[in-house]
Amino acid sequence: MKHLTTKSLVLTKPKRTRTKSKKISLFRLVTYKSNVHLYAHVVSEEGNHIVTGISTIAAFKYIDIRLRKNRFGASLVGKLIATRAVSIGVNRITFDRSGFQYHGLIQNIAESARCYGLQF
Repeated sequence: MKHLTTKSLVLTKPKRTRTKSKKISLFRLVTYKSNVHLYAHVVSEEGNHIVTGISTIAAFKYIDIRLRKNRFGASLVGKLIATRAVSIGVNRITFDRSGFQYHGLIQNIAESARCYGLQF
């Protein structure tokens, strides 16, 4: 017989934000940063498919590698994901930062997306 521990009942921070955004039933802007690249995706209300996405891998193929993961690259990712989402017809979203602090590159992506038409 398996014993339940308190650790198995606690949701992690990214899972809590995803469950809250499902209750609101809006599209979700998911951001992720790795050691080298930045990623941003717009996910449907149910969370079952990606509507549009952008990353520094494909979008900035011809930009110097040192400019990809900094504030310049983050603002470009925010700009491109916002223009793609608005062209599809998605204006209101919830922001999912995937457990990262709202600081630095994640903040730059969000502020740039707000400037180009997305409403959080």
